[in-house]
Amino acid sequence: MYTPQPLSAIRSVEVSEWISSLELWASGIMQIAEIKLSRLDRRGDDNKDTFADSASSPENCDER
Repeated sequence: MYTPQPLSAIRSVEVSEWISSLELWASGIMQIAEIKLSRLDRRGDDNKDTFADSASSPENCDER
């Protein structure tokens, strides 16, 4: 059974290793996000009609 350690028992080395692994994980997530955004940008260049443009165009407005 796991018994939690008091905070004083946690070494600063363990904390720094944990923080560096979180930083590595976060940088990987950021790289994935940048790749996905660049793909969306390229797709948007091919098709100039974006969601905002199509939503505001007069033929798509519902005038009741």
